[in-house]
Amino acid sequence: MKVLEGHDELRKAYELKNALDRWFKNSNSETTKAGLQSWISLVNDAEIPAFKKVTKTFIRWKQEIHQSFLYPFNNGYIEGVNNATKVIKRMSYGIKSFERLRKKIMWRQAIKIQAG
Repeated sequence: MKVLEGHDELRKAYELKNALDRWFKNSNSETTKAGLQSWISLVNDAEIPAFKKVTKTFIRWKQEIHQSFLYPFNNGYIEGVNNATKVIKRMSYGIKSFERLRKKIMWRQAIKIQAG
């Protein structure tokens, strides 16, 4: 890429980003620890301040990151339900009956489940 030719730090950042992407896409439960440690070493060698902050976060959450490769669970579904509930609450401003709001939320979830 021509944009990266004259900017050494930008080129290094781009390479680190691509290395992280490759690690994430190609890792499994056996290779995740070694791959993450290898990427952290690359970041330390590159000496780019923004990436050093990222590595501190990755080191702090290392166990959780590794477990995300071991177990196929996430909280995406429940986060979607929570978000939909908040949207319904905002759109229903002025409903005086809690029971009516509750029924509206439950009805919306039932429709969503049937459609899915």
